[in-house]
Amino acid sequence: MDQYIIISGIVLLIVVGIVFYQVAFLFPKPVMAQPDAGMFVLRNKENGRMLRPEVVKKDDGIPMKTFTARPWTCEVWRFHPLGDGTFIIENVFSGKTFGSDTKCAHNNSQVIQTSVLPDFSLSPIYKFIKLADNSYHIQNTSGHCLTANTPETKKITYLTFSDRKGLNNQKWEVLEAPSRLFGYKVVGDPNYV
Repeated sequence: MDQYIIISGIVLLIVVGIVFYQVAFLFPKPVMAQPDAGMFVLRNKENGRMLRPEVVKKDDGIPMKTFTARPWTCEVWRFHPLGDGTFIIENVFSGKTFGSDTKCAHNNSQVIQTSVLPDFSLSPIYKFIKLADNSYHIQNTSGHCLTANTPETKKITYLTFSDRKGLNNQKWEVLEAPSRLFGYKVVGDPNYV
C-alpha cells in the first residue's frame, strides 16, 4: 500500500511538471522593453510561431521559417548589440544568422540561414523598430522588414524581406530565454514572476 502511494505521488509530480513546462513554454508573455545583449526567441505576431531554420543543421542556405514553439536551442537567438537598436543575431544551435538569398536584399527575397562573419560589420545587421503594441519590425540594412508569409495550409510559414507595410505578419515579439524549464522571461515586464 505504501509503495502504491509513493509511486502514485511520483507519477503525479511528473505529470504536473510536464504540464507546467508545456504551459510555460507555449504561452510566454509579450515584450515590454527594447532588447539588449542576451538570448531571445522571436515570435511572429500574426501566427504566434517562433523563428528558426527549416531544417536543424549548421549549413548555409537553409530557409528560415516559423514553427510552433518547442524547447529547442534552434529557436534561441543571441543578440550582439551594435548600438542604436541594431544587432547581429546569431542562432544558439547553429552559430549562424539569417539573411537574404541574394547579395542584394531586394523586396520579397527569401530569408535563409547564413554565416556570421568574424568581422561583424560584414554580417547581416538588423534594426529593431519598436511599435505601439510592444512588438518590433525587424528591418535589414536595405530597409526591408522580416515578413512571415503563411500559405493557405498554415502549417509552415516562409519568410521574406519585404517592404514595410505595418501588417501583423511583419511584427515580431522578442522574448528573453533564460530558462527552458520556467518558460521565457519577458524583457522589461514588471509583472513577470
